[in-house]
Amino acid sequence: MPFPSALEIELSDDQREHLEKTVRKQTAPQRAVVRARIVLLAADGVSNHEIARRLGCSRYTVWQWRKRFFEEGLDGLADRPRPGRPGLFPPQERHEVVALACSDPAEHGLPLCRWTIRTLQRAAIELGHVSSIAAETVRRWMVIADLKLHRFRSWLHSTDPLFAERMSDVVGLYADALHGKLVYCIDERTSMQALERCAPDWPTRPGWIRQREFHYRRHGTLTLFGCFEVATGKMLGRCCQRHRGQEFMQFMNWLVPQLPADRELHFVLDNYATHKTKAVQQFLAAHQGRIHFHFTPTHASWLNQIELWFSTLTRRLLQLGSFTSRQHLERAVLDFIDYHNNHDARPYRWTYTGQPRAI
Repeated sequence: MPFPSALEIELSDDQREHLEKTVRKQTAPQRAVVRARIVLLAADGVSNHEIARRLGCSRYTVWQWRKRFFEEGLDGLADRPRPGRPGLFPPQERHEVVALACSDPAEHGLPLCRWTIRTLQRAAIELGHVSSIAAETVRRWMVIADLKLHRFRSWLHSTDPLFAERMSDVVGLYADALHGKLVYCIDERTSMQALERCAPDWPTRPGWIRQREFHYRRHGTLTLFGCFEVATGKMLGRCCQRHRGQEFMQFMNWLVPQLPADRELHFVLDNYATHKTKAVQQFLAAHQGRIHFHFTPTHASWLNQIELWFSTLTRRLLQLGSFTSRQHLERAVLDFIDYHNNHDARPYRWTYTGQPRAI
């Protein structure tokens, strides 16, 4: 039958909006984009020959999709079922294997803590979900279901009954710090090892990753007492060989005189025992009204922004550093703090508010 002229294709506002959105969508399949463009150009009165030239396809392709849209609307632009051999496994069996993968192997009497493709294949047959199945088929089903059997993520649940109250207090301080309140995060980076590699590294070259000597010599450990300023991202720190209450008080007595003397100071700390000793209570009483301690909830030290800075210190210095002594390690850490304050200091973009994210 002859195809109707382009003038006979009319698009409603909803249809045009849908087609234009498909064209703009970066993740849309290319075939869907081409079909949407064909219909949009046809609705604007462009001829089949001109559409084919612009889109780099045949006139038959243009005619085919114009005809299907004219007869079926937007539904006509979707792929139609294609002939072929029916699947070997009914949907129910595939769902049962996926459900099995989402269960704990111990629930089925197996001495395993997690599934592998082979153990899942064997269990699916033994439990009667399928009569026979190839390991590659199981692997493909896991990919389709977006199941990664080998991966896991650790987390720590806080049972603090005051979690909401303490969390809101800390998060509110971070917001107030951007409006002039002096807020500092304090914590200790413990067990910094002064490790000296037995041979120097081979540096990175094109096509060659950095090579490290596995063996090393130990020269002891240090603890960094750090104070991170939320509003500026600057860091103050002091190294000690131990991290008892005495060292913490020495750090506080060293730190406070370096901070503004005529302002209230708010410190965010975790619940480590050295932060709550009798000496600390006496220190707070001596500075009552000026110095305030705000404790994160139990098992929620991730609310302390200094943990982010400690991660940077580990990745940029400690992880690949080679230190010949404790003094060498201490000098390197303090030099890194100076470098950070001079070049990289900036407030973190803190987005956690304690409220669930909208879906």
